[in-house]
Amino acid sequence: RVVTHTKDKRTTIGTFLIPSGDIPIEPAMALVDTGNPPVYRAFTYKEFFSTFTGKDCDAQSALGCFKKQLE
Repeated sequence: RVVTHTKDKRTTIGTFLIPSGDIPIEPAMALVDTGNPPVYRAFTYKEFFSTFTGKDCDAQSALGCFKKQLE
């Protein structure tokens, strides 16, 4: 519980949403063109989570595995 005001109290509940494993993660196609190519290849949540747990739960290291090579 957090007190944000001397007379009012509020309760905050943290929630985590986990998508289906076969959900693709990719940029919105409206934002991608030859001048703005995607930085990461498309991957599924299952691929990301597997890589994430294999990298000792380090999101930056896991994302590096999906980064596209600049041409």
